[in-house]
Amino acid sequence: MTKLVSIIMNCFNGEAYLREALDSVINQTYQNWELIFWDNMSTDSSLKILNSYKDKRIKYFIAKKHGTLGEGRSQVIKLANGDYISFLDTDDIWYKNRLEESMKEFKNSDDICLVYSNTYFFNEKMKKKLYRKKQPSGIITNRLLVNYNLSLESVTINKTHLKKLDLMFDNQFSHIADFDLFIRISSLGKCKYINKVLSGWRMHENNDSFKRPYLFIKEKRDWINKYKNNKIFRNYKNEINELNFICNAEEKLNNKNIFLINNILDLRGHKFTENKNMLKFILSCIPILKSIYRLKKLY
Repeated sequence: MTKLVSIIMNCFNGEAYLREALDSVINQTYQNWELIFWDNMSTDSSLKILNSYKDKRIKYFIAKKHGTLGEGRSQVIKLANGDYISFLDTDDIWYKNRLEESMKEFKNSDDICLVYSNTYFFNEKMKKKLYRKKQPSGIITNRLLVNYNLSLESVTINKTHLKKLDLMFDNQFSHIADFDLFIRISSLGKCKYINKVLSGWRMHENNDSFKRPYLFIKEKRDWINKYKNNKIFRNYKNEINELNFICNAEEKLNNKNIFLINNILDLRGHKFTENKNMLKFILSCIPILKSIYRLKKLY
């Protein structure tokens, strides 16, 4: 018997692309799923669109009051009945074998806590793969800390491992809620990368990633302060230091402040694990090169 997969979909006025997202779930080759649809008090026609799908696997819940994305995910994940949990936002899509390919990997190994795949970043004008080369599998917490590049719609997690965490989604975080959860769950077991494009992340002007990048930096700083001395990450002190340097660099590269000398002095003795992080940091220390960074977009 196939395992049940809970698909979490958070919605706030998502009518523009909602039907595409729902169709991509309905058309999955792996059919043992439930869709937990969390309506964050939408005022558009999202509910009308959802109700046009007569499928008992779709379960609708509405927030008592409008909240942040992090709060919504914290609430909805508690409603999931599946053995595994996947995520799909209302503006993203899955290809038909997305769940089937992911579930094959869990079936092959009991110690896998998270499966992820390649994905397309796309809009009406472009379509490109997130990863240009094969990504790592196994224990990858150290890599995620300094080079976090998981895309939410490509990830499936094992609920058995999720239950081992003291906290699932953390209400404290909204913009980095997935970063927080996936890094913590990766510390509990192995991650598996599928070297196939199984999903798509839609790029548009309403994406928070583009609208308010400074909030990601702020929340990452809060995360560092919360976990830098936590026993879960006691073997990753160098990586957490590097994450802090990345936050410093990104902050300076996105505003007009001159990098403070004390931040440069903090680098003494630190060995970067990712060359692009070192380059980003160096550029942030030289204001005249900021314009070059903005053109190159070293992400």
